[in-house]
Amino acid sequence: MAEWQQMYPPLELEDGTLVCSRHEKVVCPVCCVDYSFALSDAQILPNGTLICRDHRRVFCHDCCVDYRPTPSVSEEEREQDSSDESDIVEQLDDNPFPGGLTILDPNGHSKFNTDQAVLQSVVDMLRDARFVPPNRRDSLEELFKHGRRFVRKSDVREMLIYTDGVCLNNGQPNPSAGYAFFFGLEPKASGVYSNKVLSMRLETEGPTGATYNQTSNRAELRAVIAALAYRAWHGEGRNRVVIATDSEYVVSGATQWVWNWLRFGWQIVKNEPVKNRDLWELLLSEVYYLHQDCGVQVVFWRIPRVWNAVADGKAKEGAALPVQQQFITPFGNLV
Repeated sequence: MAEWQQMYPPLELEDGTLVCSRHEKVVCPVCCVDYSFALSDAQILPNGTLICRDHRRVFCHDCCVDYRPTPSVSEEEREQDSSDESDIVEQLDDNPFPGGLTILDPNGHSKFNTDQAVLQSVVDMLRDARFVPPNRRDSLEELFKHGRRFVRKSDVREMLIYTDGVCLNNGQPNPSAGYAFFFGLEPKASGVYSNKVLSMRLETEGPTGATYNQTSNRAELRAVIAALAYRAWHGEGRNRVVIATDSEYVVSGATQWVWNWLRFGWQIVKNEPVKNRDLWELLLSEVYYLHQDCGVQVVFWRIPRVWNAVADGKAKEGAALPVQQQFITPFGNLV
């Protein structure tokens, strides 16, 4: 069992829903956990509220679901968590981002520690990085043409990549994680198409050489990093890459939570370190360089799990591959 799970194991409610034991949230930015993988017919709104997918209700008689929070966490505990965060805020001085950000190259080598101006640029960049379709009912097929690349119908400079990460035996002995990304279709002479998808086993080592447990959240992050670094997408004339993922951990982490992580020195309340900081720094580095050096904006779209079936299936295949110790960066040529 991972270290964080030994400290704060998930709590299973009477209906079988998994939540963090401290705040009873399916997706919790304080504990940095995402148990939405266990939900089949729930949708998570940007503010963390759970609703049924079919009728968009928190309490739905038609679906027989009740996603209203249960008040088992005491008011004293809530007040303590709030006061802990207030203490951190009081410690902030003229340095709004005391944790800093180490910019890494694709192989995880440290390039430089960013100054405050760069950090502010990264934060500003990500605040507008949640993809919102023009109509909330728009499907992927309505917005993006599915061919050699998944290209926006209204702007060929914008493309979409599906990403997914899974972990078999997640939180149990001998977990094995894998990731995949799906970026296009390959036409065949017979007139049919095959999927352009890459799947890998999640490495035991992170980008800096440190060893980490295999988890679904690491695999989800790794998939996004690999997808962005796989090709020089700007060389194809792209100026916007939409990451389509069913991971609320990735989308909310990149577009909301990261600001507080940087602000509080990569710590959450009670001085606990942010999980997967190495991968978060590498992801932020990729987003920063694509924007600054290549003129490519990266945005994140939280899609339903059923839309991500191809990447999900390939990620499971990746998790079944032999153990991969060293962190590697796959590159695609002529694909």
